[in-house]
Amino acid sequence: RKNHANRPHKLHRSSIRICLINEMHRFLSLSSKSSSGSLKLKTIPRRFESGARRDNYYLGGPGRGPQQRWSLLVGVATGTALLTAGLYILKQIEGDKNSEPEEEDVMGNSKKKKIVVVGGGFAGLSFAKEINTRRYDVILLSPQTYFLFTPLLNSFAFGNVDTSSLAIPIRLLLRFWNRKVKYIEAEVTEIDPNSGTVTAKVVSDNSIIKIPYDKLVLSTGSDFGTSSVKGVQENALFLKSIEDARRLRRKILDAFEAASLPGKSEKEVLKLLNFVVVGSNPAGIQFVKEINSFLDEVVRMYPSLKSKTKISVFPVPDDTLINAYDKKIITWYEKNQLNQLEGEKRVQVIHVQLKSLEKNKLNFQNGGSMDYGVCVWFSGLNPIPLIKKLKSKNPKKTRKFESFSNK
Repeated sequence: RKNHANRPHKLHRSSIRICLINEMHRFLSLSSKSSSGSLKLKTIPRRFESGARRDNYYLGGPGRGPQQRWSLLVGVATGTALLTAGLYILKQIEGDKNSEPEEEDVMGNSKKKKIVVVGGGFAGLSFAKEINTRRYDVILLSPQTYFLFTPLLNSFAFGNVDTSSLAIPIRLLLRFWNRKVKYIEAEVTEIDPNSGTVTAKVVSDNSIIKIPYDKLVLSTGSDFGTSSVKGVQENALFLKSIEDARRLRRKILDAFEAASLPGKSEKEVLKLLNFVVVGSNPAGIQFVKEINSFLDEVVRMYPSLKSKTKISVFPVPDDTLINAYDKKIITWYEKNQLNQLEGEKRVQVIHVQLKSLEKNKLNFQNGGSMDYGVCVWFSGLNPIPLIKKLKSKNPKKTRKFESFSNK
């Protein structure tokens, strides 16, 4: 009682509970007498045992009560908060080391070497993320203010994902990574390796700027297309940007609207609803699956055209990036991916060499041809005009670029 003088109310209640527990325990534990004549007691029920432990706590006995449990939780929460705060402070200190204030303007002279990165795609931003900005001044040039996650372009073209799911502002990424990289929204028009300068056109005001560099990183990407097939750049559609995806979706819907007009002959309808996909690389295969699902949704609005839609796939031999993999991977790919397309509805795989591409007409090497409504090209890799121009100026200093074709 002396130890619990400050809480007589709790002591009084706990004493009453112990008396009740003892009486109920004595009543419930009576049983037949054993051979020795003594009473055999049963085990205390759990509901009374837990109550007894709580009462032992208030009487100073062993056991863990509510106050001890709360103390444990508060201790764990405090330790977690301190650990989180410490990690955050360490991250800020490390970020401050990489985020030194700029010594001079972009166009001025600096004590550190200057690196100019052309292109804001996967390669350009990966380089900007990993480069040590304490040793170099890094300038990133890109005509697009956002980083585009190109694998989701197929889904975006057919309305499965929103723009915010595949486009992230470049400045936001650089700020999130805590990188001191100068970004300029400009398109590089000329590179002079002799003088070590880059000429770019600023998108906002169309002004021309020249930036000197010590090191140049070209991460501009490439274009689809092959030199052996004529008319690809003029008549085919590509899927390299958000604008390309929107244009492709509009072309497909316009083809259905044109085919649904009264007075159209059967031949014209079949030509408009024949969607050609050239290229059997992973991008082309994924596009075929996406457009096939999209056509299932569109034909609900045009029930009379349901049986007239067709997807013609031309798997070009030795196609693009798939040749960089091992032969076993290529064999598995052809058996499990390409052959699956032949079993899809409205999909027709045609193995033939292409000669030229005209407006709404595809010519073959064997003399045949095919009419189409929309042609999407995924085959071949070609350098962009900037790289071609640089190669023509310095043929000995540039590595030979081999364009994959369907020869």
